[in-house]
Amino acid sequence: MIWHIFKKDWNLQWQLALGVALLQVILSVMLWKTGSATPSAATIRLIGLVFVSVFLAQAFLIVESVQSDPLPGVRQDWLVRPIRRRDLLLAKLLFTVLVVQVPVIVTDLIVAIVDGNSFGASLSASLTRSIFSLLVFSLPVFAVASVTKNLLEVLSSVVLSVVVLALFNITINEVPPSRRLSSTALGWEIVALCAIVIVLLATVILTLQYRRRLTAASRWAAVAGVAILLGVSLLPWQPAAFALQRRLSPAPGAAHAVELAFDAYAGPLPPNLPRFGVNAMTDLRIPLSVTGMPADSVLAEEHYDLRLIDSRGVTRASAQSPDYGYAPLLIAREGAGQPTSVSTRLATYMSVAMDTSDYVRLKDQKLDVEIDYSLTLL
Repeated sequence: MIWHIFKKDWNLQWQLALGVALLQVILSVMLWKTGSATPSAATIRLIGLVFVSVFLAQAFLIVESVQSDPLPGVRQDWLVRPIRRRDLLLAKLLFTVLVVQVPVIVTDLIVAIVDGNSFGASLSASLTRSIFSLLVFSLPVFAVASVTKNLLEVLSSVVLSVVVLALFNITINEVPPSRRLSSTALGWEIVALCAIVIVLLATVILTLQYRRRLTAASRWAAVAGVAILLGVSLLPWQPAAFALQRRLSPAPGAAHAVELAFDAYAGPLPPNLPRFGVNAMTDLRIPLSVTGMPADSVLAEEHYDLRLIDSRGVTRASAQSPDYGYAPLLIAREGAGQPTSVSTRLATYMSVAMDTSDYVRLKDQKLDVEIDYSLTLL
């Protein structure tokens, strides 16, 4: 029965499926053509448009397949034949894998081989990307389609989700940049946790729908899942995320010896030092020395909190790393084969974005500078 349902869906959707596959081929060719050259702004916009079109077309194809045998309601033909809901679920999953994901795998594989990669490496990369897309995109679209009766309800769900995300973005913008996990090297944890939540949520919804046809419960589960996703996005980097990263690190104590200090004997500013692309901000350069870095390592700055304190202990001004146009502290130490515990001293200048009005007001005063760093040792 599974194969019969699949063939029925193919006969209904083959033209749309070919169109989606063609869009995927066009996108892959465009990315391949621009891979070895710097594309123009118009080309980047065109690629972005095709990229979005591919995902919208894939989503529409999945929705059409699932809603050809809708679950909500009591007037469906498949209910009176009868057809086992397990067979219906497996047939729709088979359609999603073979018709939606296989063209992605094939085009990615061909492009990777043409680029000179081995067949094994190309196939591995293509399968990895396709499986990730299946889990975090196709499966959630499948779940949304299973709790809606028609395309209008799907569009209504999408509009509602966009409104919720917009409100969430307004809220999260009030969080200081140095407190956002997504803006640090630990941001992968948000991506991983969101992917896990999405997969679990889609699995719960599909189980409720195809096992019990509990549409109302499935919709409430979707609401709860969205709330959990929003909460995950606000996960603080310290102590939870930092502790997880440290536990998963193969060398959790590698950064213990790294020390930063003010360098009173620093040389002149290096030429072509990058500047901030932030309006109304002044570039403050602070000379630093770094010791304790292992050989062949990079110290990358994620965020900083800066405070300027007068002799009475009063904070006269403060600054944080901006969201955009930020030139971070980046120190690389070469030296393959050297012991990792050498006390090599590396000099650098830290760039701080300070409000221009604060700088003009305090530039001639004697102040203490305190800086809290968030750094990543690579």
